[in-house]
Amino acid sequence: MAAQPAPPGGARPQLTGAVGISTGRARDLPEIAEIVARASAGIGTAGTDPLAQHREIVRDAISWNTIYEPARSRVITTVSRLWNVGKRGGYALFCWDAFFNALPATVSSKELAYVNTVEMLRALTPEGFVPNVEQGTGRRTYDGSQPPVGSMATLELYRRFGDRWFLEETFEPLLSWNRWWWRMRRDGELLCAGSTYFDPEFPSPQDVPRVHQHFGATCETGWDGHPVFDDVPLDQAKSLLAAHDVGLNSLYAADCEALAAIADVLGEREAAAEPTILPATPTGPRPAACPASG
Repeated sequence: MAAQPAPPGGARPQLTGAVGISTGRARDLPEIAEIVARASAGIGTAGTDPLAQHREIVRDAISWNTIYEPARSRVITTVSRLWNVGKRGGYALFCWDAFFNALPATVSSKELAYVNTVEMLRALTPEGFVPNVEQGTGRRTYDGSQPPVGSMATLELYRRFGDRWFLEETFEPLLSWNRWWWRMRRDGELLCAGSTYFDPEFPSPQDVPRVHQHFGATCETGWDGHPVFDDVPLDQAKSLLAAHDVGLNSLYAADCEALAAIADVLGEREAAAEPTILPATPTGPRPAACPASG
């Protein structure tokens, strides 16, 4: 970056040349220019091939919402470029959106697919779950999560690229999150979505309508405020919606199966052998909702 020395009187210096920003390690301008040129060479070359055109559409959609996030020196695909501004404080990572975004990112960048997965898992709360949202203001939704699709996305990325280190990086937070669901959202032998009360260290107006309330519990299903839940009350004593949501329980079963497969690859035999990738609970035996992987 070329800049003139600050003139007398404290006036701001003026940029007089190209500016380069890099992540991971320091790169000079020629190296950055070469990377950009190499990536640009394939843009707009789809021609009349429908499949190639589709790849370009997916690439452009993911790229539009991909930003450099300076607080942690990282590149991430946010839920929406428009949602990054104002009350979100520069960026917003929504739980299952981030894992979904990791999959189409593979069209153009394995690294972006990995970072979207890893950075969402790094938002893990002290209670051991991935929050519904983490945003630039420092806010996290400590009251609840979103449907557990992380293990499925992670396993799919491993099947595509075969990098064992990626599984090693993600296994522990995925296991923690899986166990949190059974510990905190179990109702009988199934799960209910919920919203757990907490006292925010930095109160946010965004938490007012959701913490330990009906709307907050619907957000955990991924169907925020959907009319299908209008006649489903929130059990205040349990902090749970009074319904065993089919979609949530199905995704949890799929999460267990994907996590068992990841455990097998890593040689985590004890975890892989658990019928639900869950510890025994003091309230009863482990259910057989998810078969052991062997």
